[in-house]
Amino acid sequence: MTEELPKWQSHKIVRAAKILGVREYNVARGDQALFLEGNLTVTPPAAWWGRAGEVYVGGYYVVYDDGYASWSPAAAFEAGYTKLQEQT
Repeated sequence: MTEELPKWQSHKIVRAAKILGVREYNVARGDQALFLEGNLTVTPPAAWWGRAGEVYVGGYYVVYDDGYASWSPAAAFEAGYTKLQEQT
């Protein structure tokens, strides 16, 4: 069935970092923080966790230009994106 779907190629620039760890910090509310490469920490909203499904350490936290955030397995992300050098 998937062979019937049209093929698409990525050309977007996104913000993303590899997930190094996941920690619950408010178990009563279900809040969780993601520890990312580059010594970054983000706390996605509860709705993100439901959309993202199973999140694995080693995958990527991805944010698009419109603010939409998602999760991507490492192999798929690294095959589709090349890290850009920040311009100063």
